[in-house]
Amino acid sequence: RRLAQAGAAALAVEAAAAWMKERLPEGRAQQNLEHAVSFFLKREGSLEERLRVFGRLRRERPAPGSPVLATMHAAKGLEWDEVWIAAAEEGVAPDDKAPLEEERRLFYVAMTRARDRLVISHTARRPPSRFLFELED
Repeated sequence: RRLAQAGAAALAVEAAAAWMKERLPEGRAQQNLEHAVSFFLKREGSLEERLRVFGRLRRERPAPGSPVLATMHAAKGLEWDEVWIAAAEEGVAPDDKAPLEEERRLFYVAMTRARDRLVISHTARRPPSRFLFELED
């Protein structure tokens, strides 16, 4: 997020891809990730601008097995076999600038988009999202 805000979109894409590559199974999933990274690195502009282009193209049916990058807002009404929620951390999810109840609702929506597998991650740099602790209740 900081890299993207600092204008280092390519570095942010490469960092996210490295993290995902460690967790994806070998084969088709990794090939699809490489195609997605190539797509983002060939584009100009901020990460947000690149995501907008990707979002427009995403409306087309992706090839089976292709990774889909979506925001929690964009995930409403969609489903995938596997969903990854990255950076489930205080200050990110929930975002400090958004209403807490709206953020909680979006987090729930994102979790319920997974048919078979849900992966939620956070780093050691920030405290985990309060929403993760609410899941235990």
